[in-house]
Amino acid sequence: MTSGELAERGNVTADLAVVSTGFAEDHPDALATWVEQQDRAVSLLREDREEALAAIAAELNLEPEEAAEQVDQLVFLSAEEQASGDYLGTADAPGALAEHLRLTAEFLAEQGEIDAAPDTTAFENALAPAGAEHAARP
Repeated sequence: MTSGELAERGNVTADLAVVSTGFAEDHPDALATWVEQQDRAVSLLREDREEALAAIAAELNLEPEEAAEQVDQLVFLSAEEQASGDYLGTADAPGALAEHLRLTAEFLAEQGEIDAAPDTTAFENALAPAGAEHAARP
């Protein structure tokens, strides 16, 4: 089952990048550049798939066909999509990702993998939608 198939069922799978609050505060320009480059990569994948697959294959030491197989199992979101209510949302209006993370934590707690699941507010406070929100602006 792919991420896209899970998403069609209403289940979000996510490959998230995490930095400490200290890093985000000390290196806002580096963080902004990283978010912008992630958005650029998604644009390249959508606009010039062959070039993007060649770059991915080179980075992962794969053949382009192997890279394509992996890419086809994932959903890549632009910064604008990430800043929507379905995902990160905005600083003023948190998106649904926090609740999806809480549900995942609840499942992990039920499985004994973690002690307890934080509430949704804890996830909303930990997420930083401003980067995607800023990169999504024209």
